[in-house]
Amino acid sequence: MIRGLLTFFLIIVAASSFFAQPINVFDRPYQSGPSHDFDVLHYRIALDFEGDRRAFTGEVTIVLRSLSERLRNIFLHAESYEVSDVRMDQKTLDFYHQEGTLGINLPQALTYGDTVAIVVDYGTTGFEVNPEEFGMGRNYPLGLGFFEANDEHPFLFNAYSFPTGARHWFPGYDHPADRATHETIITTQADHKVLANGVLEAVTHHDNGTVTYHWSHKQAHPTYLYNFVSGPYVIVEDEYNGMPVNYWVYPNDEDKALRSFHR
Repeated sequence: MIRGLLTFFLIIVAASSFFAQPINVFDRPYQSGPSHDFDVLHYRIALDFEGDRRAFTGEVTIVLRSLSERLRNIFLHAESYEVSDVRMDQKTLDFYHQEGTLGINLPQALTYGDTVAIVVDYGTTGFEVNPEEFGMGRNYPLGLGFFEANDEHPFLFNAYSFPTGARHWFPGYDHPADRATHETIITTQADHKVLANGVLEAVTHHDNGTVTYHWSHKQAHPTYLYNFVSGPYVIVEDEYNGMPVNYWVYPNDEDKALRSFHR
């Protein structure tokens, strides 16, 4: 029996060696990112949510630098919401928004190195995306996910930017070749807390029963890493060698937090 198993194993190893082919990565065809004639430096993304209606209004400020000697038109990725206004220096710009592309006409051409800030107003009611149309599984919450309360968790919603989901919650250049710093400013219901990339700059409570969390990420990174989550979390504070380590847990799990995460 043992001899038979050993023989079978040696046959498998020999066959694997026979069919394995050495791969020279330098023989592969060269691949590059899509050509674009500007570089985004910073996003300031401000969203005001009505989570129970799957609705939001947004304003994104995009700071970009021209990589062209004559940049007259800017094309951004923008899906699953309506764009209502585009402006620069407080002046409205001509734009079109169709088939996931936001095209913006600049009033005058930028030369290489010119830096401008473009502001886009947008929003939607009843946010919904069919992920299969974008190459994802049918249950993947591309862009934004809204989750009703059940026995496992309370009502919450969050961003799903990977792999190309960022364009479904803010207009931008949604490709990993372009990296930028960003701010994420989320206004939500007062019983929610918001966690996002970077450092928490401010928390502001409003008289209308909402709260705004302002996060800032000062290291440039690609848009597929931009994320946030809004929910009625309890924050359990801990530390490791003097470094703060916080655990964000559902209210019903507060008594389990330290036992679950302290290691």
